[in-house]
Amino acid sequence: WDIRSGAQTRMFKGHTSGILSACGIGAHNLVFTGGVDKKLCCWEMGTGQLLSVLKTGSQVQCVGVSPKGDRVAVGLHDGMIRLWCCAGMSEKG
Repeated sequence: WDIRSGAQTRMFKGHTSGILSACGIGAHNLVFTGGVDKKLCCWEMGTGQLLSVLKTGSQVQCVGVSPKGDRVAVGLHDGMIRLWCCAGMSEKG
């Protein structure tokens, strides 16, 4: 949404169920979303293009990004927290 006009500027389509969390990295122009469909999606903020989808195996309850913007933490419904490296979206232990 454009804050001044209230107009919608982008639509991000890719989840098949409700989105429960979203988090952006302005410096990298990325948005991460997660939800009921058990997916973590990475989007290009400027265009709304879906860059990658990771299947988490459980509903994504929350998404957070490290201060440097190089890691994404995901809190899952099954009680697990998973951490991914933003570059290449590989899971880190």
